Amino acid sequence: INTDTAWVTSYLVAGNKVAIHQTTNGGVSWTNMTPANMFTATASFGDWTCFSTPLVGVTCGDPVGGEYEIHRTIDGGLTWTLVPGANIPDPSSSGEYALTDVFTKFGANDIWFGTNLGRIFHSADQGQTWTVGNIGATPYINDIAFRDAMNGVVMTNTNTAYTTNNGGATWTQIPSLDPNMGLNSICAIPGTTWYASCGAGTGNTVISYSTDDCITWNSWGGLNVQYLQIEFINNTTGYAGGFSDPGNAALDGMFKYNGTTLGITSNSTPLANNAVYPNPSSGLVTLNLAPSKAGATIQVMDVMGKIVYSEEVKNFAFEKHNLNLESLAKGIYSINIVRPTGVETKKIIIQ
Repeated sequence: INTDTAWVTSYLVAGNKVAIHQTTNGGVSWTNMTPANMFTATASFGDWTCFSTPLVGVTCGDPVGGEYEIHRTIDGGLTWTLVPGANIPDPSSSGEYALTDVFTKFGANDIWFGTNLGRIFHSADQGQTWTVGNIGATPYINDIAFRDAMNGVVMTNTNTAYTTNNGGATWTQIPSLDPNMGLNSICAIPGTTWYASCGAGTGNTVISYSTDDCITWNSWGGLNVQYLQIEFINNTTGYAGGFSDPGNAALDGMFKYNGTTLGITSNSTPLANNAVYPNPSSGLVTLNLAPSKAGATIQVMDVMGKIVYSEEVKNFAFEKHNLNLESLAKGIYSINIVRPTGVETKKIIIQ
C-alpha cells in the first residue's frame, strides 16, 4: 500500500489453515488480521490478498461448498464481509481452484485472478461482483498482467501465452513465443503500454521487455541469472527476485532496474509537447495532441487511481481535442494520453 503498510496471505500449520497478516512498519513485524468468521471451513485455503485502495481490499480462497471464498473490507482490514456466492461465477468443476499469488489489479477498480483450469475471473467494482473468461484450454494460469483495464496477458504452466483486449472476457493465444520472453513472471510497466518478463531454468534465464503486447521481446541481458519474479513500480523503477547463492555474490537474490526511462522510443514524437488548458477549469478542457496515425487512448483518473472517463481517439491529424468533464466532482485529476510509444500524464484541476 505504501512504504510501511503491506498485506500477506499465510498458510498456518495449526488452527485455521489461512491467515492474512498486515505490517505497518515496513515488514519489521506482522499482525494477524484474520477475523474469527473468515476461512473457518476445513476446505478453506487462502490464495491472495489485494488492496485496491488503502481502505478497500479483497482476499480470495479456494471454493468451499461450491463457491469461491472471497472476503472484502472497506475499512482497511478492520472488518471483512463474505462476498455472496451469487456474485461470483461457480467453479467449472469440483476440481477447479484459485492459485497462490496469481492475481493482478489495475487502478482502483479492476482485479483479476487465475485458476488451475485456464479461467480468469475479473471484478470491475473492487471485488463486489465477478465475471469469468476462459483461454479455451485447461492449463494452470501461471501469471497475469494488465497494462490498462482492457488489455492484458496471461502465461500458463504449459509455456503458452494469451492476450485480451476486452478486460478478459475473451482471450487469443500468441501463436509463437519469442525466445526472449521470460516464462516465470510477467508484469505491466506502469506509465507505459509495455510489459516486462523474466525466466529461469534451462534455456530461459532471461529478463526482457515488450513494446507490442508481448509479440516480440527485447532482452535486458540476463547473464544466466534465474529470475523468479518481476514487478515495476513505475517506468523508472523495477525489481526482480531470484535464487540466492552464498558462493556467488553476484547472485544475491534481488535486482533493481537502473536503466533509462521506459515507454519512450527513439522514433516517437515527444509526448511532453502535449498540453491541457485552461487549467484550472470548469471541466471544459482542450488537449493539444501531436498528429498520430495510431491514435491514442485518453483516460481521466481521480486521486484514488479510479478511471472516471475514457475515450479512444482514432487516427487523428488534428492538434486540438476537446473534453467535457463538467460531470466530474471538483478536485484534482490526472489525464493519461496513452499511445503505443508511451504514456504522458497531465494534472488538471476542476473547480
